[in-house]
Amino acid sequence: MTGRAATALAAGLEPLRDGRFRRLLLSMAVSASGSSGTLVALTWLVAVEQGDGDRLGLVLAAYTVPQFVAGLVGGALADRYGTRALSRAGHLTAGGALLALWLFSAGSAAGVAGIVAVAGTGVALAQPVTGALMVSIVDDRRLGPANMLRTIALDAAAVLGPVSAGVLIAGFGAHAWFLVDAVTFLLAAALLPPPRRAPEEGAPRRLAEAAAGLRFVVGRRPLWTGMVAAGLGNLLVTVPLLVGVPTMVGSLGSTALGGFFALFTAGSVLGAAEAGLVARRRPMRAALAFLLLAGVGTALLGSAPDAARYCLAAGIGFCVAGFDVRWAAYLQGRVPGELMGRVLAGDAWASFVCRTVGFATLGLVAVRSPGGVLLVCGLVMAASAAAFLAGAGGDS
Repeated sequence: MTGRAATALAAGLEPLRDGRFRRLLLSMAVSASGSSGTLVALTWLVAVEQGDGDRLGLVLAAYTVPQFVAGLVGGALADRYGTRALSRAGHLTAGGALLALWLFSAGSAAGVAGIVAVAGTGVALAQPVTGALMVSIVDDRRLGPANMLRTIALDAAAVLGPVSAGVLIAGFGAHAWFLVDAVTFLLAAALLPPPRRAPEEGAPRRLAEAAAGLRFVVGRRPLWTGMVAAGLGNLLVTVPLLVGVPTMVGSLGSTALGGFFALFTAGSVLGAAEAGLVARRRPMRAALAFLLLAGVGTALLGSAPDAARYCLAAGIGFCVAGFDVRWAAYLQGRVPGELMGRVLAGDAWASFVCRTVGFATLGLVAVRSPGGVLLVCGLVMAASAAAFLAGAGGDS
């Protein structure tokens, strides 16, 4: 390893020297690993164990729809009461609901939907504001490496959760995973560290001030450009991959499908590392360039040979993470502390809306023409990113 590479690696790992950041990183990873497995458990519980596949959509909607509403006010609540307090309350709410689901999972699908609605609300309050808590712990100069480490940890959790859930469900049933996820939420709440910096004066006193974060973003072109780009990335890259690729690759078997997403995750880890370790003079333009490349890769997936699709999976994962990490650090470094919770929650909410709309629309089309969906969405993403780059100007 050269001296320059060793220096970059040391800088990338520097946030881990802070005990508060280590606790926060572990809390986020533990929480995410449980949540990523719960969707698998809910699907198995309703469709297989209860034999009520017609109501699966109701149950999954009950878990996700509350995140629309809670996501709107979560940022304002975080700025008013503190990010740690709100995140802890959300974790405890979700953990309590999953304990109830563990006890009463044998009930009807409607009863399960009622319980998971409470859990979904807790998730919506807990997870988006942890980014604001990270900003209160990590110095501005270390936000890039911190976001890199967070992305790597969450990617690992996204793989570990569903795999662990599948093994546990096969041996003990879906209800066993609900107990595990409840424990992960309670443990994550206990691990949350206190902020290094005290809340700034001027925090909102009324929930009506939730729109202040939106007004701040709208008045600054680089911020709203990045937020729109992030939403389009979810709509035009993430969703087509999740609904189009299984239709194409799934015919080759679950091993091939698992290999595709494993390579995507591996590329994402490398992309996060590159973004955290390599400083760019214009980080926002670099982020948009990575998103453009992700769009090109998505467009090529539809007509690429099977072997090339695996290479494209790693490349798209690399570019998506390259955008995500740089965009997160850019946003965190330019939003005042008193608005941080609202702006970050608004960014997460907008991306969630785009994913939901994408699943509801593109999912229907992808069944008939997965290659066409990937081609069109990828080209639109690349063209949009190119337009953003043309009008981006500076990064200030």
